[in-house]
Amino acid sequence: MIRALASVLCVALAASAQGQQLTFFTIGSGEVTGGYYSAARAICSTINHTDNSKLRCSPDPSSGSLYNLSMLKKGELDFALVQSDWQRLAYEGTDIFSDYAAMPSLRSVMGLYPETITIIVGAESGINKPADLIGKRIDMGPLSSGRFASISRLFELLDIKSADFKHLFGFTQARAIDELCDGYIDATVFIVGHPNSNVARALSECGARMISFDGPVIETSLGAATDYEKILIPWTTYPDLAVNVNSYAVFSTIVTRTDVDPGLVETFVARTLENLEDLSEISAVLTGLTMEGLRTNGLTAPLHPGAERAYAATNGKEDLSVRSQAR
Repeated sequence: MIRALASVLCVALAASAQGQQLTFFTIGSGEVTGGYYSAARAICSTINHTDNSKLRCSPDPSSGSLYNLSMLKKGELDFALVQSDWQRLAYEGTDIFSDYAAMPSLRSVMGLYPETITIIVGAESGINKPADLIGKRIDMGPLSSGRFASISRLFELLDIKSADFKHLFGFTQARAIDELCDGYIDATVFIVGHPNSNVARALSECGARMISFDGPVIETSLGAATDYEKILIPWTTYPDLAVNVNSYAVFSTIVTRTDVDPGLVETFVARTLENLEDLSEISAVLTGLTMEGLRTNGLTAPLHPGAERAYAATNGKEDLSVRSQAR
């Protein structure tokens, strides 16, 4: 009797799953305490609770942009969060993406929020401006991470060499804040969206400070670079931030490949557009998203056809709404 009931149950579950036609897909994100994972988790949460549960989105933790691009190219990921500068280099096949590493099949899905060059310094570090970093103990992120690669490229643009520092470390974001508060390092450099939980913890737990990343040399070096734009972190962003912080930023973007199902990409974008308000409540870094920003911010690779359809459909609805209000 028990075996018969178990058999019937298995058949019923299989039929149910088949009837739902579940589609599983993954988004490469970042460290579990960082903005990429928070953003991917929020987007997946909204998608998984719509479409009658036919879609199952998984926000896969990772070491960041470069790992995500590699796994996307190999077909191990369906979508990936990447910095806009790495998106451009991968699509164009330049810098570290030259020759075999180029990704001409890369396609844009959406641009999210600015990722700001963020320098957090210890309370007793004596660092008040970027030039003070020289000769100090600095964290740049794990060697295999997108953060390390991005900061290395940034220092190269500024003609700063590793020998200019007393010591370089490769911690995760959470570990870097621990070491900063313990006085083991003098500063850590993040490239993140704000507000960020690790930054907030540093400011509140041990009196760490954020310093502006600006000045004539930086403006000359980055002002001509297409990947960076000036940005302001308002003092109101964190309870323990006393002044506005000036810096430069790239954008976080979501990309995919040409061979990913257009229907899936269209649904992915459409559900995101429909739930912008809810997304900001789940993840603070997604506050203030707009359709135009999603369609353009930091995007170098062409839009995936599925994404194009979703934006066109939403734009059409907005146009009809405007016409209706004008009558």
